[in-house]
Amino acid sequence: DLLNSPGWMDRFGRGIAIWGNRPQFNKSEQSSLTALRIKSLFVIPIFRKEAFWGWMGFHDHVSQHEWSKAERDALNLAARNFGALLHRDRIEKSIRRNEEKYRLIAENISDIVWTMDHNLKPTYVSPSIKFILGYTTGEAMKMSLEQILTPSSFKKTISTIQSLTAVEFGKNYHPMTLEVELRSKDGSIVSCEATNLPLLNEDKQVVGFIGVTRDIRERKKFEAQMIKAKEAAEQANRSKSEFLANMSHEFRTPLNHIIGFTEIVVDKLFGDLNKQQEEYLNDALSSSKHLLSLINDVLDISKVEARTIALVLTQVNIKELIKNSLTVIQEGAQQDNINLTSHIAGELDNLLIFADERMLKQVMYNLLSNAVRYTPEGGSIVLKADTYDEKITVSITDTGPGIPEAEQQKIFEPFYQ
Repeated sequence: DLLNSPGWMDRFGRGIAIWGNRPQFNKSEQSSLTALRIKSLFVIPIFRKEAFWGWMGFHDHVSQHEWSKAERDALNLAARNFGALLHRDRIEKSIRRNEEKYRLIAENISDIVWTMDHNLKPTYVSPSIKFILGYTTGEAMKMSLEQILTPSSFKKTISTIQSLTAVEFGKNYHPMTLEVELRSKDGSIVSCEATNLPLLNEDKQVVGFIGVTRDIRERKKFEAQMIKAKEAAEQANRSKSEFLANMSHEFRTPLNHIIGFTEIVVDKLFGDLNKQQEEYLNDALSSSKHLLSLINDVLDISKVEARTIALVLTQVNIKELIKNSLTVIQEGAQQDNINLTSHIAGELDNLLIFADERMLKQVMYNLLSNAVRYTPEGGSIVLKADTYDEKITVSITDTGPGIPEAEQQKIFEPFYQ
């Protein structure tokens, strides 16, 4: 009861020892000491990792004792050492529990878990190495890195280890992962992925390395199949593009004949047509021209993909090209009562540029025909051409619905409508 009294517990909690002969204590304390037949007492608190754990006591039943400074210092040292031993024992028990837990994990996963000392000598290899490389743990522990790695992988691993050793820890430290090739017991080469970490002592010095090595043969096999499939698809696409590019003449020639002869009949060079005949032939002519336009688009894209298209650069009068493009779509605009206007800067008069005239015409036609197609009846289309910072800018604005924001990123995809 005396040792557990609030006054004594308070002093113990503050690390203060209690000592003296019976007459030096108060009456209540003297009564307790008399009942226990204690004539002299020394009690010192014990701390385990800065927390009060208990006390260590010495007493004399025979005579009073003057506790000298040397005795007090010795007993204080004994109490501190005892507290340190308690803490160490607790840590060691925790370490043993953790070691058992981590060893159980390491010995039951499919990856190889390993540790090495700073001389790169194995200090632990998990049993899973048997399933991946065919070695027992004992055999692997006797092998050097140079024996188990191919020359190129050994060189790569040494470079990684040197990098790990040179890292200033606490700043840019992170594990390093690399692909390596290992020699199996039967002589075959096994592709693996190794993740490496340094082991540090209390002074943050590298004393070894720990890592996990994973068998990636199935992954490499899958990657090779994907590459092969991709190459096959690309070859098929190139073959398709080359076929279409080479067939351009065969596609266009008969269609041009159909258009040409239909125009002759529509122009009544072989005689008059009744109203129904003229309507049907004009529909056939319009559809044929539209089909030729689509074929030209497909063949141009195919030539780009087959890398057989070539720009034919010539001097082009940009103002005349713009005017001709407007003339082509003018009739369609008038049919829908669309107001078509243009503003061409005077700086473009007689200005010659180097460009592929046919392709530039196609770009202008595509933009203008789209504007006509999507502008409602009674709307307007405005073409502006100007110079800016030694460049020519051409803009086409219409009163159509425009392109929804969600679709704007898709308009440059092939054949996207």
